[in-house]
Amino acid sequence: MLPAPPTGKAVRVHEPCGNSSDRRWPVTLLIVPTRRARRRVHDAALLNILQADRLRALPWLLVKARALGEILSLPPNDRVPVLVEGLELLSEHVGILRATVADTLERDDLRGAAILDAVAVDEAGKVLALLDFARAGTKRQSRLKRTVQHFYDHVARGIYAEVATMRPADYREIKEIVEDLRPALYRDGPNGFDWVFRNQIEAQREERIYVDFVRDDGGRRWVTPQSRDSVPLWDPSRVTDLVAAMRHAGLFTEEGLAASAAAWQDIALVDTLHWQDVRKRNIEILDVVAEAGRQHAQLTVDELALVVEQWSFPLFDLDLRKRKVEQDELDDQLRRGEAQFYYEICGPPPEW
Repeated sequence: MLPAPPTGKAVRVHEPCGNSSDRRWPVTLLIVPTRRARRRVHDAALLNILQADRLRALPWLLVKARALGEILSLPPNDRVPVLVEGLELLSEHVGILRATVADTLERDDLRGAAILDAVAVDEAGKVLALLDFARAGTKRQSRLKRTVQHFYDHVARGIYAEVATMRPADYREIKEIVEDLRPALYRDGPNGFDWVFRNQIEAQREERIYVDFVRDDGGRRWVTPQSRDSVPLWDPSRVTDLVAAMRHAGLFTEEGLAASAAAWQDIALVDTLHWQDVRKRNIEILDVVAEAGRQHAQLTVDELALVVEQWSFPLFDLDLRKRKVEQDELDDQLRRGEAQFYYEICGPPPEW
């Protein structure tokens, strides 16, 4: 047992090391007695203590989920094994979910398949975010921090998955797609402005998984995945196929990550950057991995084509998180929609 130290101080005690009670090592015991005081313990100060000495601390200092951001404190070369391990684990998980979705559909369990597919798409978005972390290189810390934020954001992961099923012409179109997918609220309907909807990526994911009580233009009501049982409004996403192809192509190896970073080093993401430029770099990366002998024996020509054609522009310079929408913006969308509708049906007003 450790002696009880004075509270609110860092004190040095000795504890047994290993199985021998004769071998004792100095240990720093950090005592922070109140919640308010705990908030004042800065991560950098704690890191200094950890680097200087062994630390015995309360569990709130030692246990942390959603901690990918701590990879930024590692030297660049030490990040690579962490990324490789994470990509391998994620791609294996996506593969299992993908196979289970197919099996579930064969049993005509549409709801179960929809739930599993939603989870698989979410995990696939993490894969694409980690690959963007690699493509971002090491020079611009802001890109890396933004990509870590995207890794933990449902809407951002959904945008990664959605973009991977598209073929935008250039980077300008990518930015437009992203901005269309970010709003927390938007207008749509038969005429393009009739009703207000919540963020489409968030709604599609949650309404396939959860029962919830919602309020919308139709009033207050319950929504349930059961409503999709008879008429499924979804198909298994191809982004899970892309992840499987990337895994077989060797992109989740050290050589694959290094080639990805090299291919996008010093490339300016300007509006005129064309899809053919992205395609060219995808081919360059795959060639490097192939020369290193890191491609899987199961890799097919169709999978190579899928990676070349669907691995899209880097998104590390864009904010992919849900954007708050005020009532004024929705009112403006309604006015513009009504004006456009009037113009298309009746022609320009006389004063035009």
